[in-house]
Amino acid sequence: MKLRKLMWLALIVCFVFPTNTKVSAKFADVPPIHSSYEDVKYMFEKGILDFGDTDIVTRAEVIGYIARSVGLDGTPKNTRFKDVSIKNKYSGYIHSAFEAGIVNGFSDDTFRPNEEVTRGHAAVFIARAFDLPHGQHVVIKDVSEGDLEYTAVQQLYALDITKGYGDGTFRPNNSLTRAHLITFLARTLQYLEKIADPLLTVETLRPITAFDESQYNGQARITFSYDDGFISNYLNSVPLHVKYDIPATFNIIAGNVYSGNERYMDSKQVWVTHNLGFEIASHTLSHRSLTELSDEEIHEEFIESKFILEDLVGKISTLTVPNSLYDERVRNIATEYFDGVRVFSRQLITEENYDPYWMTSYVTLNTTSFSNIKDWIDRAVADKAWLIIMLHGVTDTAEGEYEITPYLLDQVLQYVDQLGKEKLLPVSTSDGITLMNR
Repeated sequence: MKLRKLMWLALIVCFVFPTNTKVSAKFADVPPIHSSYEDVKYMFEKGILDFGDTDIVTRAEVIGYIARSVGLDGTPKNTRFKDVSIKNKYSGYIHSAFEAGIVNGFSDDTFRPNEEVTRGHAAVFIARAFDLPHGQHVVIKDVSEGDLEYTAVQQLYALDITKGYGDGTFRPNNSLTRAHLITFLARTLQYLEKIADPLLTVETLRPITAFDESQYNGQARITFSYDDGFISNYLNSVPLHVKYDIPATFNIIAGNVYSGNERYMDSKQVWVTHNLGFEIASHTLSHRSLTELSDEEIHEEFIESKFILEDLVGKISTLTVPNSLYDERVRNIATEYFDGVRVFSRQLITEENYDPYWMTSYVTLNTTSFSNIKDWIDRAVADKAWLIIMLHGVTDTAEGEYEITPYLLDQVLQYVDQLGKEKLLPVSTSDGITLMNR
């Protein structure tokens, strides 16, 4: 899988676009008003499309398209399938696709190259070929959990590669048309181009714009608050926040900084994140449930976490509570060390309910969709309230209960950016406190 990712990344960098391409002249059956015109043009300019039929495609043709998109070898050769010899012009692609784990063939050792392909099978081929990340669950009327194509179709929906039909169906058993195949592949490649931006690596990033209190005129505010200090935040979240110039707060379990545990940011990565303009906050020393500790142990959690983190980045102003377990006893001790504490309570922060030592937040899960988060944001904008979003890992698979994908995070940050600071001002936790207290 990793090899295929490297191959398509290289292809994205190396493709040369022809100039003055006249797609409609090359493909008479795809005029500029055709719904697939832009996708056909894109694929032709990529050098992947060299024929313009719009009828139903065969298994061999589909694998030909996909293999060329991924960059597999198409040199004709004998295959393991008794019905695909070196004389078949797609034999090289079919052989390479089998070797790459994209196709398996049938139990009778045939590939059936001339059979039509269903939309469901095409989804499986594409998801395998491009090693697509898992997405949040989408309800599709005719694709159920347990169906062969279920996971692949969910992946395509999550990345906006397809939205199915207007009646809420995907029609997985329908024969695949060439136009739909081209659209699926074009959108897949465009998604990969987007996330493969060579500028979006931590080593080449520039700091985000410093907070400017004068930008606040009573509008809604939003804070992205990342718990635990996972390495996926450093590799995936930080570059996306820099891309959109949107601040965030990274709440670090201080005891992990020098632990050598590769799941978490180390001291250098915490320092780099701070130097890029992001707030570093405390998530205690060891992530123990504070309500279950003695007063002495709570003091130790706060003192030691601040000592480790402040030695790296300077003043630590805010705390996030492990496991959302918090009470008045813990609150009273926290006031001795921090300017504010973030908890979990699915509530927007307003002037009426604001308490700097009991700041509520909404949490993202691997079942949270863009529409869910958009709804939180839209309500904050309408109420001119402060929305704090609690996040954890940001990974391609989002297998953990509290993880989301980089694609979903990108969607959310893009929406925040489009709204503009006049409607929704992104702030760190400490800067949000500053605005509430003034």
